[in-house]
Amino acid sequence: MSPAVYRYPSRAFSFSYLCFNSDIFVGLYLIAVLLDEKSSSIFSRVMYFWNKGSGNSFVVLRLWSINLRLLWFNCFVAKFMKWVANALGTTRHNGRNQFVGFFNFSSVTYIYIASALLTQRDNFTDFGNSDNTVVSSKMYLLDGISVDLFDSWFLRAYGGVAFALILNLLVVLCLDRVVNRIWWQHVAENSLGRQLMYNSTAIISDLGYNFVDVPHYGGAAISIPARALCTIQWFLTCYTMKFGLPEHRHKFEAMTKGSKAKPRQSFTQGLTKRYTVHNVPERIAEENGDFDDDHNVITHEMYILSQDNEGNISLYNAQHHEIQALSLEVKILADAQYTVA
Repeated sequence: MSPAVYRYPSRAFSFSYLCFNSDIFVGLYLIAVLLDEKSSSIFSRVMYFWNKGSGNSFVVLRLWSINLRLLWFNCFVAKFMKWVANALGTTRHNGRNQFVGFFNFSSVTYIYIASALLTQRDNFTDFGNSDNTVVSSKMYLLDGISVDLFDSWFLRAYGGVAFALILNLLVVLCLDRVVNRIWWQHVAENSLGRQLMYNSTAIISDLGYNFVDVPHYGGAAISIPARALCTIQWFLTCYTMKFGLPEHRHKFEAMTKGSKAKPRQSFTQGLTKRYTVHNVPERIAEENGDFDDDHNVITHEMYILSQDNEGNISLYNAQHHEIQALSLEVKILADAQYTVA
């Protein structure tokens, strides 16, 4: 999963993160599911009616596995709504469009929670077609009887199923926002988190952030290995659609306030169990900054991720200077850490 130029293990994210966030994987898997929809629907209907009287748990498990494949529909809807909200929005800077930020999951767990309703798809379809009449060839002449395509057994239920899935998706997204509201606030205050939430079609924002408390800096900073940062940039560039919204200049100005601070060694527990917020240790300051003898403070070098209008992701320092490849390569070889604001 590391970029081809630097073949070092980064452990930036899991395989499930790659699958659910990738536009290519979600799109191709959804196409495969839709191509198999006719056969799977007929099979599910026959097995559902056969199992009504027997109650075989193995058959129920098989039906659930068939219906749960539509979780890729939920992922596609979330990605599509992010793209639509960005296309219709008038914001010119990253992090300002709250509608785009709403269609994100904090973890893979909430994607599976949103897919729990899919297990009841056969029950929902059967309920929608409960008012029906059996026409037998032994009693009626079937040659003159026709059924409109949109009144057929499956198509008449697709509208209700799609509405229920989208409504269920919105409810789960709201639940995720309420349960992890403090965590979401911290992610939205970090430039890497904003790239995932507001500036791309990625739908999972949890990268195992290691939030650090930088003195005199009002935002949320994270400590991340250079190798992992390069892997994330490679993934966003190759597998997601980027919106090309730059960071506001106030974000760069805020970094200068946290560039100098007295060294600390204490650690404090985070506000939630999802992450740990701690003060920047001295070893990170030595790697990313210099010691100022006149004021007896350590200069913490902080960086920010930003996109240009073409969607190219770059790393900048507080002076708005782009970090060059040579400097980044040294960090990768040394497996050093970056403090990203």
